[in-house]
This record gives sequence, C-alpha cells and structure tokens, in this order.
Amino acid sequence: MTLTLQSPSLTTTSVTSNTLSITTGVWILLSYTVVYSSYSTTITPYLNNVAVTGTTSSEYVYRESAASTLYIGQGNSYFSGFIYNFKLWNTNYSPFTTEYTGTELCTSGGSACFGTCTFGQYYDTVTSQCKPCSSCSKGCTRASSCNICYDPLCSVCTGFGSGKCTTCITNASKTAATDCACNSGYYLSDPFTCTACYTGCSVCTGTGYYQCTACVSTKYFLSVMCLSYCPTGYTQDSTNNLCTVSTTNVISVALQDLIYLGTVSSFTVGSSSTNAYPTFDAGSDPIPSIYRGYYFANAYYMTYSSLIITPYFIVTVWVKPILSGYLLLKLDSSSNAMFAFSFTGLGYASLTLRLQDATTVTSTGLTSVLGSWHNIAFTGDISSGKTVITLYTDGNLIGGTSTATSVSVSPFIDSSSGTLYVGSQSGSNGFTGFLWSFKFYNGNSNQNAEWITSGCNSGCSTCPSEKKCPDSCSFGYFYSGSGCTQCGSGCGNYGCRSTDTCRLCQTKECYACTLFDGSCTSCITNASPSGTACACNTNAFWKASTATCELCDNKCSACAGTYYFLCNTCSSGTIVDNVCLNGCPQGYSTSPCTSTKSAIFQALFDTSFSGTYSTYFQTSSSSATYQFFSTPDALDPVPAYKRGLYFSGGQYLITNTNILLSNNVSMGLWIYVITSGDILQKSPGITFSSSGVLTVTLENQSLTTSSLSTTALTAFSGWTYVSFSISFLNGDTSIATYLNGAAGNTASSATNIYRDTSNALYIGKSTNSYFTGFV
Repeated sequence: MTLTLQSPSLTTTSVTSNTLSITTGVWILLSYTVVYSSYSTTITPYLNNVAVTGTTSSEYVYRESAASTLYIGQGNSYFSGFIYNFKLWNTNYSPFTTEYTGTELCTSGGSACFGTCTFGQYYDTVTSQCKPCSSCSKGCTRASSCNICYDPLCSVCTGFGSGKCTTCITNASKTAATDCACNSGYYLSDPFTCTACYTGCSVCTGTGYYQCTACVSTKYFLSVMCLSYCPTGYTQDSTNNLCTVSTTNVISVALQDLIYLGTVSSFTVGSSSTNAYPTFDAGSDPIPSIYRGYYFANAYYMTYSSLIITPYFIVTVWVKPILSGYLLLKLDSSSNAMFAFSFTGLGYASLTLRLQDATTVTSTGLTSVLGSWHNIAFTGDISSGKTVITLYTDGNLIGGTSTATSVSVSPFIDSSSGTLYVGSQSGSNGFTGFLWSFKFYNGNSNQNAEWITSGCNSGCSTCPSEKKCPDSCSFGYFYSGSGCTQCGSGCGNYGCRSTDTCRLCQTKECYACTLFDGSCTSCITNASPSGTACACNTNAFWKASTATCELCDNKCSACAGTYYFLCNTCSSGTIVDNVCLNGCPQGYSTSPCTSTKSAIFQALFDTSFSGTYSTYFQTSSSSATYQFFSTPDALDPVPAYKRGLYFSGGQYLITNTNILLSNNVSMGLWIYVITSGDILQKSPGITFSSSGVLTVTLENQSLTTSSLSTTALTAFSGWTYVSFSISFLNGDTSIATYLNGAAGNTASSATNIYRDTSNALYIGKSTNSYFTGFV
C-alpha cells in the first residue's frame, strides 16, 4: 500500500508498506491499518489476519485535503481477479478475526466456502467440478445460460441470493417475494425459457399435445392432453376440468339374435327408424340372418349420431366379409372421414384415422379375411406423442402403424358432431357380408375380449363372447342341422330360416317378432297366438305352397286342407270320409257315420196294390186312403201285371219320408219307355231322363252351385235297365250312365261336390216333365 503523507510544514512524501508474498489463484484476506500515533504514521499489512512488519514515517500524517473518488480495481495499474468484499473503517480496526475465520478457504463447495472456479466457469453441484460457461462474456452461474441471477427465470436482479429479482423473464411472473414462475400456459424449457404449451394446456412439460398436465378453464384433461369436449363414455367435470370415465363399453351391438328393425341399440337401421319386421326399408335395411347376425350388401347401412370416439379406443367386430367396402365410417359435419374401418380390394382389414391437421394414419392387415368368420380388433393410442393404430386378428397381433413422435405432429381427436355409419354411407360403398357384433371400448388394454377360446357351444373351438358358433352358410341359405339348405325361390332378398316359409320367426305361422327365438308379436292371417308361438286357427290349415294359413271349407270346423274332402270336423252336418255332408246319408251306419255299401231300398212294384211300396215309396196320394180298386187317384200310377207300375204321363211315386243321399250314389231302374220324359228326380240335385241324360247340381268351395250333365244314351226300346252313378274322389266329381249294365256316357267336374239335402225322391216325374211307360 502506498500513501501520500503530509508534514507540519505541509510538505508531502510517499510511503509504501512492506511487500507481501501473495500466491495468485487462491483466496486471501488482505488487510491494512494506518495508525497515527506519537507524531508518526505506521502502515501495517495483514495476510489472512497475520500482521507483517509495518512501515513508520515520523512527523508525517495521512491527511486528505478534500473529498475525492475511491477506485477499486484500478490505480496505477489494473487488478485482475475476484474481490469478494471490501470494508473500510475510520479507526484502528485489528485484528481481523471477524473477517477471517479460516473456513472460507474450504474446498467442499459448501455454502460458506469461496468458489474456486475461474472467471468464465461455474461450479457444477452435480459433479462438484468447475465447468466452462457457454460464450458468456459476463460469466455464468449455471450451464446453458448467461443469466447470473439466482433465479433462472429472473432477467434483472440486485444480487446473487434469493429474493433479489426485480424483473422476470418473458412469459414469467413473480409468484412470491423470492421466485419467478412461468405463466399459465407456459413451461420452463431449455435453456431457461418459458415456452408456450400446446393450445389449451395451462400446465405442461413440453409443447406437444401429449405433454399437458392441466388445462385452461375451457378445456378438459384426458390422460396427457386437453380437449374441447369429452369423448362418449366420459363425464365432463367442469369444476376440475377433467374427463372422467363413466363407462368403458361405449357401444355394444350384438346382432346375432335380433330380428327387429327400425332401431337397434340407438342405431337407426336403414333409412327409417320406425319400421319393424317384417316391414323392410327396401334397399337400405340389412337383413337379419339366423345365427349370422345382419347381412349387409353394399347399399345396406345403420347410423348412429351421438358417438365421439376417444383417442384411446378399442373397436372389435365379429364379421364374415365377402366383398370389400366400409364396415364402420365416422364422418364429421363437413363429411370428412374421421374414422374409416374397411376391407380393401385385396380383402385386408384396414383402419384410417384423420388427424387434426387433416393428415391421416392407416393400419392395414397383411392377408385377406374375405369369405370366413373373423374377430378383428383395432386399438388406438396417442399417449406417447404418436397416434398409434394396432391391428389384431383372431387374437393375434398383426402389427400397427404410428405417426412420428414430434411436437409438430397432430393427434387423432374425433369430431364432436357427425354420423357413424355401419355399412354403406353413399349407397354403394359398404362392405358385403355378415356382421355378428361390433363394440367400442374406452381404453386399449383388452382388445381380445371378444375372442373366446373355451366354453364355446358345439361346433367351434373359438367364438364370440356370447359363446355361440356363427353359421358358415351363405346368404339365401340356412343351416338345417346337417348342412346349408337353400331358401325357396320366393324368399328373394330376405332369406329364410326353413323351407316352410320365408318368414324369420321361430314358427312359420308367426308374422312378426323381435328375436329369432323370441315370442311372436303378431300372427299371420287365420292364425292365433299359441303360447309364445302362433298356430293356424282351428278352422284353417297350413298350406306349404303359399306359406299361409288357409281357411277350411265352409262346412269344416277343422281340416287338413282347403278342400271340402279334407275336413277333420264339421261346423254343421256330418263328417263322412273327410267330407262334411248335410247329415248322415240314408243307409249309413252311425257313430261314426259310415257307408255299409248296401242298397238303401229295393222296390219291386209288381207285388203290391197297397198305397205303400217296399216301405219307402207311396203313391202320390196318402197311403192311408189309397185303394187301387176302390179309390184310385188321377196322379197315382196304375199296377200292371208283370210290368210293375204304369205311368201315363201325369202320375208319380214319392218317398214317404225325406231321404239324404251320399256324395257317392248309384241308382238303377228297369223301364219300358212309351213317351220320353224324366223318370227320376231327387230335388234339388239329381234329374235322370228316360233317354239316359243325367243332370247333377254341384257346389264348389264357396257353396256356389253349377250343373253337370251327361249326353243321352244310345237309342233303345222295350224293357231296358238304365242306371247311373255319382262318384267323388280327391275333390273331383264324376258322373256316369249305363245301359243294360254297359258303360254309357260320363262327365266330370274338378273341385266340385254333390252335397244332398234331406228331401223326397220322385219316380215318374221331375219339375220339368213326366214319364210315360212302365217301371
């Protein structure tokens, strides 16, 4: 130290203290005392509080003439090194024990130790080493930053210690008296910069969408990201700005047992939500197919308008695709395909997702799945900063596709609006095949939930979760127990479940139902409920050719067919050989009414002159008053020896009681014709003329009558045996005439029957003419 001293005469002199031996590059405490005593001034240097011999000047004193500037680091030359502190006392202050404790020179790096790093270095507390600053002309206190403030987020500070910050860096604010923190929506990035989070994040660890940890008030936190709305199956917690899972199974549609159309599990089936089986929306409704779910052709579809797909999803389907096309397609309100599950032209399963920046990511299988049943599952995930799609087929991991991990890559965020299509969206872009079930799950950790490998019913070793085996039959066929059987030609576009009918309900008489094996909700015409099924009414029968319940004949109360000859019981009259007649015919045995195949009567008119002939016939007058020789009547035929009765063209016989004939009748007469006319009539159905013309009145199913006649027999004379028959077989009526036992003429009528009513039989006349001759 050099001082300029002054004598009493005001002359000056320079005095320099003794020189100290100082080692550079180490910390020292350098102290000086200037003491004026006994008219002398002594300068004493101290090194680390150890005094060195002082220098004394007698009769001189250190006295400044006026205030002046004190320089530190500069004098006649410049100082190069570190100054930790500087103290100046206007008194004799020694020793310097307070300023020098000895602990300051430690090398442990503790808080009480002086740093040993050179200028342009900082002390790394991790490695306990001095490391160089990165091009910091003013030095540094940490790596990758020339900011020497204690708080790395402080841009202006008054010292190295905490609480010295006056101004924070851009996008940071003081949150307490001693700290700066990045503002909401920003995070501390390297090097010590508050960088904006992804849009919507209030707290984050990076700029990527997948680096959020909390959201602004208008967004909702889900896993690693902030969304404007929560996906389906999540509850929107507006208090905590969270999406919380309310259900993992978002959509579960099992079609394998269903018939009902219109709506299925909130999906609209086809173009209308109001129709129900058996009414189809032609050209748009998929077709229920027993044990195979719904059959989709390329124009068939179902729609759902309330699905927002989570970025973390599983979609799993049991499907038998036949031709390529869309299986599941979610469009946003601008008709952009957000989620597209399809089968490619090569038959590969494929899923494409549309990302927020309008780019897409696709995962596609490696082999064709057309023509057979498969469980296909896709999973989606974005938690790693990638949008990842992974494909599983029949429980096996096939592979996946993902975007790059980058903060600049957009995620898959489904639209909050739009429609999910199952099958076709445009009328021609849907897949063709059978769909057993499809399900959406929140989360992506149970992709094989629908792939069951044990407990399946007979016929398959793997199956859907219902543990039923899907049938392998093509559309237009059904499984008949031993193989696939083709539906009838009339089943057209709607398939069948049996050869009995094109209807799909469990019984052929059922008109409408909701499940293949469920109860009938309505029956076909002429059928009624029978338990949970339907059956033809008792007055109707099943007609296989038309698959309908047809009414029985009007006379039948129960039958095996629509014809009057297939009756089982009668609504009126008597059943005879499955035909309902107006009663039990004459000559039949009763209980039950059965033909004895014997003659009803045999009347010989040559042996009696009384009013009654052979029990059955009487003359036109009352048998009680008629006496041939005493009181003949003009209408009575006349007995003629060996010639029976003579009818003179105005006389006749009549049965003394009404008789009922069967629908199978034979009659014969020996006659001698003098003048032609009608020789027999059974009103209202039979007329037989002396020329052999037989006329029979028939009726059809609806009881409408018609006449059937034979032509005349070959001309004959003298005594002649004429006869006729009426025969009914399998619904058809045939009539025949005979001449002297030989066949004469015939006529027939299909689906008509002779059905007699109880009435009298006339011989010798009809309502049209009289016969002249002998009988």
